[in-house]
Amino acid sequence: MKGSTIGAVFVGLACAVAACKGDPTASLRGGPTSLSLTPNVMFIDNGGTKPLAVQALDAQLNPIDFVVSAESADPSVATAVFDRILPNYTTSVFTVTGVGASADSTYIRVHGGALKDSVLVIIN
Repeated sequence: MKGSTIGAVFVGLACAVAACKGDPTASLRGGPTSLSLTPNVMFIDNGGTKPLAVQALDAQLNPIDFVVSAESADPSVATAVFDRILPNYTTSVFTVTGVGASADSTYIRVHGGALKDSVLVIIN
């Protein structure tokens, strides 16, 4: 009786392993549903630069390949220029440069397809 119980446990484990082969939620992944911007707020000195990393995320919050662009709402305060795509091809990096006077602020608007988000930039 003990042997048949152990056998049943092994068969159950084998079935569980076979059922978990692959990603069971892969069919839920679609295109991008949101943008993730890092950082959310930037404090930059006049003439200083900081990187802005952007990822497009699917419904499960997995980063996916997606083309985005960025522009400043007020280029006299700050500018954003495409810098590079990281080796994983899911993160675009923009260089934000502060060009305004102290206490000036603007937004860097990021968009790709129908997705939009922004980062507040404040000049120190």
